[in-house]
Amino acid sequence: LMAQISMELGDFYHYDPKHWYNGNGMIRTLYYDQLTNEDHDLDFCNLPPLDAEYFEKVGAHVEKYVKLLEQTDMRCDDAALLKDEYRLNMRLLMHGVMLGKYKLLGHTDREKAWELLDDIETIMADYRALWLQRNKNINLENSMFKFYELRRQYIEHLDLYRVKV
Repeated sequence: LMAQISMELGDFYHYDPKHWYNGNGMIRTLYYDQLTNEDHDLDFCNLPPLDAEYFEKVGAHVEKYVKLLEQTDMRCDDAALLKDEYRLNMRLLMHGVMLGKYKLLGHTDREKAWELLDDIETIMADYRALWLQRNKNINLENSMFKFYELRRQYIEHLDLYRVKV
């Protein structure tokens, strides 16, 4: 079952609009576009926009593997840690789905913005804990850079709400 999850979880790239970019919409959403589209590294690609249907399909795809993961019965020494790592990656993908949908709604739902901030902070804490179980502290901060950037954008976005109110 873990082999199936490992092989098929990333197949959501099939839902991407056709283009030549060697990546997928979730990478674009979480690591490049993020909330504010400040990162212009992919501008030269002239990629098509992602729509609500894309995020719905990716969310359903990930949910399928969340359920499968709970059915696994691994017998290796680090089975619990491995399961936690997969679970965290799936949570991050679902965060990308939430972020993508939020952006499509025009950044107007303040409650959803707080949910995004709370969710990324939980993901960051769990990521840090899992990293330290598997690795030494070396390069942890480099690995978390995009998380910090996304959290900063959420905080600044929520500060804009305070100014408008």
